[in-house]
Amino acid sequence: MKAFRIFAALALAIMLGTLSALGQTLTKKEAIDIANQLYELEMLSEKGKDFLLLKLNDEFFDEELEIRAWDIDGVKDSIGVLSASNLLIFLGRAFGSEFYFRTGFTEYERIMNEVGISQNPGDIDEEEREALMEKFWEQIAQTEGYKIEEAIADEEMTPDSLQAFTFSPLGIPQEEEYGLIHRKRSAAGKTCTRTLTDLHKVGLIDDIILAELKAELANHELIFEFIVVARAAERAVYYEDFERNKQKQIDYVHSLNEKGLISDDNLAKLINSYKGKAPKDVFDFVAYCNNAGSFQTADFSNDPEIAYASFFEEIKSIIPEFHYSNFKFMLEESEDDWAGDLTEIKARIIFEADGRTYENLFFYDYIRKDGSDLAEDTLLKLSTDFHKGVNKWLADQNSDKRLYYANKFEEGNAYGDDEFGLILMTATEHEAWGRSHTYFLSRESHDNTFNSGNIQKIVAQYDSIGVFTHLSESEMETAQTCLRESEIAGYPDILLCFPKTVVYFDWETGNLEDPYRELTNAFAEASRGNFTPENIIDEFEQNWEKETTYFAFDFLGKSYAENLAMDYDWLDYKFYELIEKAMKENDPDYGIYWCLDNGQAAGYIILNKEQHSYLQKHQPELFPKY
Repeated sequence: MKAFRIFAALALAIMLGTLSALGQTLTKKEAIDIANQLYELEMLSEKGKDFLLLKLNDEFFDEELEIRAWDIDGVKDSIGVLSASNLLIFLGRAFGSEFYFRTGFTEYERIMNEVGISQNPGDIDEEEREALMEKFWEQIAQTEGYKIEEAIADEEMTPDSLQAFTFSPLGIPQEEEYGLIHRKRSAAGKTCTRTLTDLHKVGLIDDIILAELKAELANHELIFEFIVVARAAERAVYYEDFERNKQKQIDYVHSLNEKGLISDDNLAKLINSYKGKAPKDVFDFVAYCNNAGSFQTADFSNDPEIAYASFFEEIKSIIPEFHYSNFKFMLEESEDDWAGDLTEIKARIIFEADGRTYENLFFYDYIRKDGSDLAEDTLLKLSTDFHKGVNKWLADQNSDKRLYYANKFEEGNAYGDDEFGLILMTATEHEAWGRSHTYFLSRESHDNTFNSGNIQKIVAQYDSIGVFTHLSESEMETAQTCLRESEIAGYPDILLCFPKTVVYFDWETGNLEDPYRELTNAFAEASRGNFTPENIIDEFEQNWEKETTYFAFDFLGKSYAENLAMDYDWLDYKFYELIEKAMKENDPDYGIYWCLDNGQAAGYIILNKEQHSYLQKHQPELFPKY
């Protein structure tokens, strides 16, 4: 059997759960004729044919179904129709059910229980578990569906690297029953080409879709029948409604033209660029935008130092007034040790412009800690953040524009490495793109409040009210380095650059040994000497499988303790309340204030009443509102 190695194709299969069609319709007589042909071609079993005919006679396909249309504003239209893609959706679900049946997964739980394989690996040793797993697979091989699949000859030339049993079938859309696919047709990837050819033969796909999917089969991008049919359905939906989708896109680019993003001349060129039924993606519009560029990495060096220097030269064509010098690009290992056997590689870009040095540190790649590269190729790695230093310069110019990174989505990857774009836009122009194009444009702040000069004024304000009195000279220098290399979009970003100032942590902790001890010490460091706990007790690790864990500390001669609830790696909020209680009881002038909310992560700062009053007046945005 073949593994789920092609995630994009799997995503297409999952879409079958909500996909339907609009446009070229079929009569019921035509659909019935196709159902009979699919039986004659030994794609549907007799049961499958009868099942489909029953659905057609019950007018199943007249129900209102969701359309997969090119989407601008996140709102999808709906209409009930009978078309080729409806039948493809049915076939995709039937193949999905058969995939479960033919791989033995319909019997999976029963056989697991019969064999006696524990769900907890710690219950049996490795040798015994291997023996049980061997017995498990022997019984899987005796299931009816597995035997049917084994009897079918493999007609595909699939690389051995794609052969495996190690996959999870979760998420495959299914019909209510299995056995709808003919016994002579594979459901596990052995007859993908024949299935595609037969879909064309009965008229469910045209020459265009046939050619597209043949190319994907040749590249081993489609490796199971249900994925082949899913892909065919996805393309059929698009082409069945091509003219409507095309008009939606043309209306969309007209709105970009009205907002000044695309000139009249480029608008005409873009509209004339539609050829045949070639689909367009939102990224395709970047090349037609004013103050923008679209670039292919194949046109640049694979050496990141050379390539990123070239990228900056391209930026000059988009922002002619951007004159920089002394460009430097460096790769360095991150000091954070949280990625298991991987080491995070960061890139640092430094350049000078208008008498100021700009610095930007951003993620580049991962490598294995043993020194071998995780990547299977040596292609240049793109970062969606490499341009952030330019936006710092724009903020210092008090510009209302920012440079945006435009991502070219690639199937199977949210972020592509083959092509990217850069667009200079105002906030209003950025809004014209809408919000439904996930991962397309980078996030940028147009607030010049946090430009280089203002950041230093804000730091001086913090310093003047005593926020940094506990920091050494070297720690203050470390903070200045952080401010130079980080993207600063708010007051918390500034404070986070200063060590021992904001206690920032995730409530789903990564410390499975002593998270409460670690955080208690962090609050002590951030208290500027106003919280000095001793004799901290944290029994988190040893109470992992219990309902509660004991947490305690001494402060100024008094003991504070609490039995905290255990919920795997989630922290109990009562630990924070205990620290807050200890501080209030001993010095009511000092309090812990919530200053950063990032989903399940939070940041806290310790201030006296005067400091809090000052910041509440001058920086109210620092304190989130519930």
